[in-house]
Amino acid sequence: MHRVDTRYNGDVEQETSQWKLPDEEWRRILPRVRKDPNMLGDNAYVRVETDPETSVEELHFFATPSNTPDGWRYAFQEQIPDGGPLGAFVGRAWRDASSGDIEFEVILYAGAQAVSADYAGGIGNMDEMEFEQAVNRALQGTPADRRWLTEEFGRLIWLGAAH
Repeated sequence: MHRVDTRYNGDVEQETSQWKLPDEEWRRILPRVRKDPNMLGDNAYVRVETDPETSVEELHFFATPSNTPDGWRYAFQEQIPDGGPLGAFVGRAWRDASSGDIEFEVILYAGAQAVSADYAGGIGNMDEMEFEQAVNRALQGTPADRRWLTEEFGRLIWLGAAH
């Protein structure tokens, strides 16, 4: 009998976009982030990246030890692009051109790495299928991760509008 490690079973909220931005406002934010990718100011980092498949510009958000989603338990092992410190990629936001909706996607590589380390160390007593499912759940994050991502986006918009 196998026991599934429930540390990676957080329910993920399936929300519709909470944000809608006109194209001109989205286009105004992107160069500001490029110019000052640390504009959030409290050790949360955001970068402008282009999705290689769609060529759509998107914002990538990184947590650091001093700014994390509630309940964060992962290591900070990713080098933040453009010379930032070690952090953890939490997710991305992009604007749907047809609707103006801002779409959010949590992608916790740090969560997947933690599951892999546990699996390799025999923690959780997972078989291969349970391991793959746990990795997928960890990548999707928790409601707190999604909340952090949308709140950081909101702060970014507020700060961008203030400058």
